[in-house]
Amino acid sequence: MISTTADLDTFLTTQLRGELLPPAELAQLETPDQFSHAYGLGMQIIPLPCGITVDGHEGGIYGYSDFVLSTLDRARRVEVAVTTANGPSGQVAETLLEDAFCR
Repeated sequence: MISTTADLDTFLTTQLRGELLPPAELAQLETPDQFSHAYGLGMQIIPLPCGITVDGHEGGIYGYSDFVLSTLDRARRVEVAVTTANGPSGQVAETLLEDAFCR
């Protein structure tokens, strides 16, 4: 799939407004399962060190990572695409998420 962060923003916004799925299905999508305790049916729940919890999805392949996340109250969201081939992707992602949601 080829998309831009603007495409990801449109998708996340539409999904979280309940325009893609009925409320019951969106709730199931966001409810963590008993095994992972972090993923629902596609959405990941991420507690940040500052006490804010976000949900969304992350993914990537070697050299690239992307994140599509929102606060649970839907007040803030972020879509990030990062080239990670020459650096520590986990550290970059953590810094970006803290900057976006905790400051």
